[in-house]
Amino acid sequence: MTTLVYVIAYIGIVFFLIAVVARFVFWSKMPMHLRWELYPVAHEGGGRAAYGGSYLEESDWWKKKREVSLLGELKVMVPEILFLVALREHNRKLWTWSFPFHFGLYLVAATTILLLVGGIAGALLPANAAAPINTVIGFVAPWLGGAGLVLGIVGALGLFAWWRGGAAVVVVRRPVVTVDRLHPDHPHVSLRRQVLRLPLDSLERRPQPAGRQRGEGDRRAAQSTDLLVR
Repeated sequence: MTTLVYVIAYIGIVFFLIAVVARFVFWSKMPMHLRWELYPVAHEGGGRAAYGGSYLEESDWWKKKREVSLLGELKVMVPEILFLVALREHNRKLWTWSFPFHFGLYLVAATTILLLVGGIAGALLPANAAAPINTVIGFVAPWLGGAGLVLGIVGALGLFAWWRGGAAVVVVRRPVVTVDRLHPDHPHVSLRRQVLRLPLDSLERRPQPAGRQRGEGDRRAAQSTDLLVR
C-alpha cells in the first residue's frame, strides 16, 4: 500500500510538470496582453499603494528608478491565495464552499511535497540521517493528506450543490455582429442585467443621437449572450 501511494505521488508530479510546461508554451505563443493595471497595485512602493497611487503620477517617472515593495505584494498576495479574501468580501456564500475546496488542494499539494522530500532524503542521505526525517513525514503526511482530502471533497460537493441550486446560470451563444460594430470574438456580457458592449475600436463607436430608437440589430445583440449572476 505504501508503494502505491509513492507511485501515485510521483505520477502526479510528472503530470503536473508536463501540464505546466505545456501551459507555458501555450501562453508564450499568445499575443501580449493589454496593459491594464488595476489600482491599488500591491507592489507599488513609496507609500503609494495605500491610496491607490502609481509611479506614473510622478514627473519624469521614466528617468527615476521604480520603487517596488515585495513585502507589500506578499501582504496582499498570501492572504488572497490561502484564504480567498476578495471572494469572502464580495460573495460570502460562494466562499463558504470554495475556501475548503482550495485549502484542501493546498494540503494535498503539501503532502505530495513532503512525500517527495522523504523519497529524496531516503535516496540521497544515509539511513541514520534519513530515518528521523521519514519518521516525521510518516506521522504528518497521513493527517495532512487526510484533512486535505476531506476538505476538498466537502468543498467540491458544496460547490456542486451550490451550482445545481441555481446560484449561477451561464448561457453562451454565438454573438451577433450589429450595426454598431460589436466585436465578433467578444459576446455581450450581462451582469445583473447590465449589458457591457465591446466595440471593435472605441474611436469608431460614435455616441447615439438623442431620441434614437433601438433597431432589430440592437435587440438581437442584447440577446446574443446572457450571463446571469444571482
